[in-house]
Amino acid sequence: MKNFLKPFVILFLLFTLTAFFSPAYGYTVLDTRIQSETITEGVVRQYIKKYTSTGWLYLNVLKVDLKNPYITLNAIINDKRLSNKESVLRMATDSGAIAAINGDFFAPTISSEPSQSIGVLIKDGQILSYANPGKDFATFSFTYDKIPDISLWDYTTLKVVAPDGSSAPIDRINKFSDFNNITLYDRMWRDTTYGVSKDCPGMVEVIIDKNNTVLEVRDKQPPTNIPVGGYVLASSNLDKRNFLLKLKPGDVIKIQVSPFIEKLKTAVGGGAMLIKDGNILPPPANKNAFPQHDTPAARTAIGYTQDMRYIIMLVVDKSAPNSIGLTYNELAQEMKALGAYNAMSFDGGGSSTMVARPYGSNNLTAVAKGSQGEWLRPVSNGIGVFSTAPKGDAAKLILKVDDTNTYTNVPRTIQVLAVDAHDNPVDIDQSKISFDVKGINGSMNGNLFTPYTPGNAVITAIYGNISNSITINVLNDVAELKSSPVNIDPGQKKNIIIYAKDYSGKRAQLNLSDVNYKIYGNIGYIEGDTFIANNKDSSGFIAVDFRGYKLNIPVKVGEGSQIDTSLLPAETNFIDVDKDNRVIVNPDLKIAVIGQTKVKTLFDLYMMRKFINEANKNNMLVVAMGSNESKLLKELKKTPITTDTRGAYIYGNSTFIVLDTSKGGIRETDPEQWIWLKDQLKNIKTDNIFIVMPTNVWGTGGFKDPEESRLLEDLLIEVKNNGKNVWVLQNGQNRLYTTVNDGIRYISTNGLLNSSPKKMRDNIYLNIYVKGKDISYQINSIIK
Repeated sequence: MKNFLKPFVILFLLFTLTAFFSPAYGYTVLDTRIQSETITEGVVRQYIKKYTSTGWLYLNVLKVDLKNPYITLNAIINDKRLSNKESVLRMATDSGAIAAINGDFFAPTISSEPSQSIGVLIKDGQILSYANPGKDFATFSFTYDKIPDISLWDYTTLKVVAPDGSSAPIDRINKFSDFNNITLYDRMWRDTTYGVSKDCPGMVEVIIDKNNTVLEVRDKQPPTNIPVGGYVLASSNLDKRNFLLKLKPGDVIKIQVSPFIEKLKTAVGGGAMLIKDGNILPPPANKNAFPQHDTPAARTAIGYTQDMRYIIMLVVDKSAPNSIGLTYNELAQEMKALGAYNAMSFDGGGSSTMVARPYGSNNLTAVAKGSQGEWLRPVSNGIGVFSTAPKGDAAKLILKVDDTNTYTNVPRTIQVLAVDAHDNPVDIDQSKISFDVKGINGSMNGNLFTPYTPGNAVITAIYGNISNSITINVLNDVAELKSSPVNIDPGQKKNIIIYAKDYSGKRAQLNLSDVNYKIYGNIGYIEGDTFIANNKDSSGFIAVDFRGYKLNIPVKVGEGSQIDTSLLPAETNFIDVDKDNRVIVNPDLKIAVIGQTKVKTLFDLYMMRKFINEANKNNMLVVAMGSNESKLLKELKKTPITTDTRGAYIYGNSTFIVLDTSKGGIRETDPEQWIWLKDQLKNIKTDNIFIVMPTNVWGTGGFKDPEESRLLEDLLIEVKNNGKNVWVLQNGQNRLYTTVNDGIRYISTNGLLNSSPKKMRDNIYLNIYVKGKDISYQINSIIK
């Protein structure tokens, strides 16, 4: 046995709560991932994922460069009727916007009822809606000269001026009203006047045409039609009645606004000001301007930089599980961090929405959905981003494929899009695209690529004098086949997806048309890649054969039925063909690995004694995961690594990092571990890294949050891509499970969890062999 360095324990860093939680936030950021996508020239969308000590924070950001001559902003509305709400996606699509966010608060909030926005609404220089929403409600405005502003408006500057020069204030435009003051409304609000009523017995309505000429003055009259292009001034108040009754048919009136409003192209009211001249403001005194200011929620905000060059739009998406949203202070902090010098909030919660056009596409898609899941809440208005750039010829090709991994003779469709010099989508003649395939043998039939040999296929699309390439990995060996069980109602359809992996853990999607299959049981039939269930309850299997590797997919139609499984083909045991399932001769390090060793019965005690005897024979290290029998483990000749104690241990060329995931994940157990783990991985000098945990990362008994599982895997892949070997050792629910995901080896075993004298040889432990950078494993029964 070789001499080893004495195991060096790297102590787990302890943080006080004072140091751990930032005073500006109710959380600590554990990890940040940023993806950027061009929407058009001058507009970029960022998708920022922050994993925090309290959950996930999903930030969707639009950064709009006002210096670009073709970029502008405008309000988006339901063009048919202001009182009818519509989704941001529909309003943005109908208006031709390339991106948009939701705008003002509205009432009532019931989706099926007519409602009004709370504040001002100006579109294309026209005041469509106007009212004083109350203290602390800010307005975002944008001039024809592309100068943005966020401020609290003076709502006394809108007046009607009679021919004799007398005037009266207009209280509101296209809003619900008690008519105690003068209200202006037109066909964007309703088709007819309100007329006299029990609530408004003194109603005076002045009918005015599109040239501001009085057509009729109606005193205590029933409703009548509003002229197309015209509007109505109405009030039931005694003083305001007298002013309106002075007007006569043929009079030309004026609607007077402040010079500031006359310069505006668009304006949308909203909620509280967050930042003023670089300073974060305290929460508003009027709680309605920022509801539940100290509760994390989905939020929408807008701001601009100090030089007024960039508009910053932010939507905090809280529709995904484990997402946390933001409070008032946190939203202000995020906007300031994004560069906002002045900022305000818009309606939040289920209203928070951002839509954007994917690069190269003509169609908008919802990229942030507030807190409503897949449903997009109808809202009163929003702010759209528009490109006025002239359409040009194709200047750049964009190649997309659903899956960049495949196998030989498994085709992939190459989608080719194009944009012009201003990054706006251009339709191209697909028949004039030619393709070139390099790196492997393969062919193109139209845009359908079929590989014939494994390797990296570089596919180049050529259109006129422009081209672009995409790489597709053509896998060779099959190390795993998986598919989800099918639970389906009678008579329904379901597309069946199968996943195959190679030995490096690269995964490719297969359809039923890519494999051989046979149906067992009276469950239904298959058309193309779609399974169609029979009209009665039944159970069965779809037996799949891909290159001689077999998988049986369970199918349950309705309540299911009894099924004879004796005729099913035997599934491939991929552990038997695993290239890492082998013995390394003369290893540098030989490790005995076992799952939980908690003794509950005399048989457990017997098995534990047997394991200790085997582990003491010629193993240099023991790793025991899950609940452990610490007293018995002291009988080992070597001090074991257990999941009872967090820490990092170095043995030769291998580092073992122990994490506590006992409460359903790293963060769920102790979020401080994330900071410590990232620091450890950053500074590890050894070639081999073993992550040791008391639970699975994936699947039954694994992390409660699948996004945390993905984040851990992404982090480990980054480490692996820097030249390290990474293995994850887990106490699991099953006797043994192992897989490789993008080069990361996962091994899960359950130790004594289900030990039984009836299945004595099912109780196993593993040997892991390390020699330099070569690592392997072998399965051993505790009872030989």
